[in-house]
Amino acid sequence: MEGSQRPARSAGSFLTTLFDFHQISEIMLVVRKVRPAETPETMKDKAKTIKEAILITLACIAIAGASYLYFSHKQTNFNPVDLISRTDGKNIEDYFVEKLGMTYEEAKPLADLGVSFYITENTTLDGIVGNLHYYGLVKDEKAFREALEKTKDTTPGKEGAIKVGNNTIDINAYYGLKKGLTAWEVADIMVNQPTYLKGTKYNYIFMPGGLKSEMPTGGRPTE
Repeated sequence: MEGSQRPARSAGSFLTTLFDFHQISEIMLVVRKVRPAETPETMKDKAKTIKEAILITLACIAIAGASYLYFSHKQTNFNPVDLISRTDGKNIEDYFVEKLGMTYEEAKPLADLGVSFYITENTTLDGIVGNLHYYGLVKDEKAFREALEKTKDTTPGKEGAIKVGNNTIDINAYYGLKKGLTAWEVADIMVNQPTYLKGTKYNYIFMPGGLKSEMPTGGRPTE
């Protein structure tokens, strides 16, 4: 009995294997039908797509390289005025070069001697603070505003004077300033040391010309 059952199992296994192989063959045929074979046209399109991708990549690399060379060259060719500019603004030399048409060699010694800061009827407090900070004559806008308010005002403001708390800054006048003054020193000059203009209209904010003969007292309020 055992001997007669073995061939039956072997025949069954053979049939099962044959059936599985048949199924696999059918699946492969279906896959081949679903996935079309590459034709010369499709191969040509594929090659064209790859070529276009390569060309686009090379173009991007070329543009990036050209941009780098342009900007690196531009940064190494600053004008002298750019070399002295501060990160948060400029210096008086910049103003003389840009607005008065001076060369840097002409502007630098004049700026070192001092500058006349002009206040006209159209000037505002924000304009005063902003310009003095932007061109490096005061370091901190908030500290300078506080100094303008707390400095002792010994010069009564004329008609149209700019109000700063209880203090005043006269218009139609210029004020002699220079580099290196403290906020309190600049505030004292602005509040107490105007030089009035006599009918002359100026379109410039700064002009060459330094401090008056008397130095500022500092303007810091005493207890």
